[in-house]
Amino acid sequence: FTTADIAKIVLIMGIGGVLCTIGIILNTSLLFVFSRLRIRNTNLIYLVILACFDIGVEICFILVFIVKLIWEYYGNYFAFLAWHDYIALISAIGQTLIASSVYFIVAASLDRYMASIGRKFRSKDRIVAIWCAVMIGCLTKLPFYLEVEKVIDENCEGTFSYKELMRTNITKSEFYSQVYMFYTRNIVNVFLPFLLLLLFNLAAVHNLSRQRRPDVLIESPPLMGHPNVNNRSSLKDASRTLIALVSSYLLTNTLHLCITVVEFIAPHLTEEYEEWYTFFADLSSILAVSATALRLPVYFATNGNIRLRFR
Repeated sequence: FTTADIAKIVLIMGIGGVLCTIGIILNTSLLFVFSRLRIRNTNLIYLVILACFDIGVEICFILVFIVKLIWEYYGNYFAFLAWHDYIALISAIGQTLIASSVYFIVAASLDRYMASIGRKFRSKDRIVAIWCAVMIGCLTKLPFYLEVEKVIDENCEGTFSYKELMRTNITKSEFYSQVYMFYTRNIVNVFLPFLLLLLFNLAAVHNLSRQRRPDVLIESPPLMGHPNVNNRSSLKDASRTLIALVSSYLLTNTLHLCITVVEFIAPHLTEEYEEWYTFFADLSSILAVSATALRLPVYFATNGNIRLRFR
């Protein structure tokens, strides 16, 4: 193994594998906690859906990245065959889940902003926002399934040489590859969420500070059998939870944003420094997974109701 190979194995299989395992366990625990809260008519619904999608993202990460390293570096033929059979579908699903998840956070921030100006979302408004987030994810990422195909060449020598992934004809269209795959996806899935999260949260904080009242997005409903005695404290907890959620997303996706900027303004650098580009791309994936894996610690640190449920 070269130094680059060892770094990739440690980063993807070691750190990534541990984060995904922890994330699946913690997000499953989080769903159990939410199942004991009255969330149907509250904006905690965003966090419930987000936890479900996070589990899906972590499973997809294992199937896409870790299984690839298993056959690539350890010669597992079964993993090689299975990976090439499912990679297009699982990659499309994983990318769709990620794209939708960020817009759940955007919807939560918009909900919080509307609350700060005295126009709270109703339950049906939240359902519409959730469906819009899912549709954005589907429209921008699900077509990836049609963009790659498995090619079999029986004339190639070597056990692992007769299968490879190739771009389909649809990607040869300049309009599709440039306008849709590059510009539309990067703007809708990278730049726009960053901008919206910053704007909504800064505006909400400004409005709340000016009005000096604790109207925030995520309402903390009473625990089953544990009514909220101090509602102001619950609202403060809810505010801290959303701020921490947005901050963790912005911090863990900043590297991805920087990589996308480089791809926009200086694409030649990605070829000149291919090894570094690959390393930072892998690192950005690990950071994104870390955000999904650490939701529960973030909620536990900022929300007293959730802490109470773990006692």
